[in-house]
Amino acid sequence: MTFSEQLNEYLSVLNCSAKELSQISGLSNSVISRYRSGERVPRPESEKLNQLCEGIYLLSKEKAASKRDMYPQYWTPSIGGIFMKY
Repeated sequence: MTFSEQLNEYLSVLNCSAKELSQISGLSNSVISRYRSGERVPRPESEKLNQLCEGIYLLSKEKAASKRDMYPQYWTPSIGGIFMKY
């Protein structure tokens, strides 16, 4: 999965807009748009990547997204409907 695909997946799972991510991360709308389209990718360990990650984290807390929703590939149903990591 490419960086832009993963970013778009996070936004979809969190049910939030690029504008919301821009506001909470401090990155401009145009930067978020370029990341979403795949035109640009932030450099590892860059301040922009840190801002983006922090923004996604804060949105996930704000929107109360569960770990199960963010990473469904790591969870499987078990007895009694409780999800367990495998």
